[in-house]
Amino acid sequence: MFDFERIQKIKEWKTNDSIPICIGCDVGISVLKVRLSDFNNPSRFIDIGHEKANTTYKIIQVLQDLQEELLQVDSQVICLGSAISFAGPIKNNTVTITNWNGSIEDRSLSISQLPSSIFPKERSVFLNDLEACAYGIIAAKEQGILEENFAQLFEDKAPEGPVLSNERTAILAMGSGFGVALIARTPLHDKPVVVPTELRHIQIPPRMEKHKMFAEEDDLLEYISKCNYQGRLDPEYEDICSARGIKICYQYYHLKSTGEKINLDKIDPADIAQRAIRGERDAHDALKTHYLYYFRAAKTIASSLSCQSIVLALANQVKNCPFVMSIVEELEDEFYEFIRPDCICGTRIYSQTSLLNFNILGTIYMAHAIANMAE
Repeated sequence: MFDFERIQKIKEWKTNDSIPICIGCDVGISVLKVRLSDFNNPSRFIDIGHEKANTTYKIIQVLQDLQEELLQVDSQVICLGSAISFAGPIKNNTVTITNWNGSIEDRSLSISQLPSSIFPKERSVFLNDLEACAYGIIAAKEQGILEENFAQLFEDKAPEGPVLSNERTAILAMGSGFGVALIARTPLHDKPVVVPTELRHIQIPPRMEKHKMFAEEDDLLEYISKCNYQGRLDPEYEDICSARGIKICYQYYHLKSTGEKINLDKIDPADIAQRAIRGERDAHDALKTHYLYYFRAAKTIASSLSCQSIVLALANQVKNCPFVMSIVEELEDEFYEFIRPDCICGTRIYSQTSLLNFNILGTIYMAHAIANMAE
């Protein structure tokens, strides 16, 4: 159950005989976070904490409990808009959650399965997690708090400019998986348009024989391909730019240096990141590879979609900032090494610097947008 004492604060939002609210939820690899907001004043909100949820059954149960708690506060609590984000593709109001284990059936959820009092059918939306993050970026821009949460990298190569560009901005984040969303501005719309993508599945192009990193990278990619695809297919960016990517990279480098092959189940990505920051060799090599391919993916996305800015977002980017800055020159070389340098010479890259949850900010932003739609 969520913190009932916090939930009761919505009594302060009562208008006439009802308490109109909006709800934003963010589902991670193991927890569900919830924000309640005053429909009449979006700047008033309550983060009521999080609950464990790593199955669709548990999500439904947790949200049913929340519905009951809200109605205990006041029987006239009315939810006018809700949004909830997940890792995974969404089609026909159904999500298949990709950062959970289990069958597709066990990882699939539809809006119609959620409690209708807090997820009204016509006023609720499912969002991909990076889609929610992108809306959070837009919300932060509108609230005047965006720039203070990011730092520009490679200022010697790209001019200063806004985090959210006036044309196209790509939002990238690494966590349990690798996510990408596009924010585009067009004269046809008053507000920016958000496009969720599955660009994490782009296959990694191999280095050519004359490249200085050819031998090392060819061996690594062959190793990953044998582990994941029986050696038949080129790995995708998510095979390296993700939690499972850190694990397999660490397994590879530790095997090379010691001859010991550690079971992937015994490798903790967060622990590897901390050891890398402390300078442990195998962990350092694994995390550096993780980030080099992240910036190579950013280069591919920036050039392909003609992006004016790239935003590297969410908590892992903040937590790993000391490590990123320790290899920043190598990351800069990776990003700007390109056959068409004129395509990316002006692209600005921003790294998140504070632990602001853009996903939850984006879901509550969309919940209010839906609540205010014309009938």
